[in-house]
Amino acid sequence: MKIFYFLIEVSPAPKSSNFSEAGGAFVSCWVKGSSEGSAVKKAQAAIRNDGWDIVTVDDTFIAERERYIDLPESLELFEQAEVDGEAYVFDTWPPEPQEDDSVH
Repeated sequence: MKIFYFLIEVSPAPKSSNFSEAGGAFVSCWVKGSSEGSAVKKAQAAIRNDGWDIVTVDDTFIAERERYIDLPESLELFEQAEVDGEAYVFDTWPPEPQEDDSVH
């Protein structure tokens, strides 16, 4: 099993509590899986269960400890994924138009 990293852009599901609180988010994901595809599916399911719709999946690669040696917060998340199988960080933005986009 390897740890995969990827970035997922999400929007709040219309009936979730996130809908009034956020316009969207980028989710940094560290997920343990036997393949990239299985790791992405696991993350997508967890994120959907938390009230978000998937927009895009980007920046996928196999994460290795050495990459995070000088990045203590990211190293902690990598290590959490090693133990728990997954770790997520949501960077949200407010429910306002972003760069000529409409809200939601």
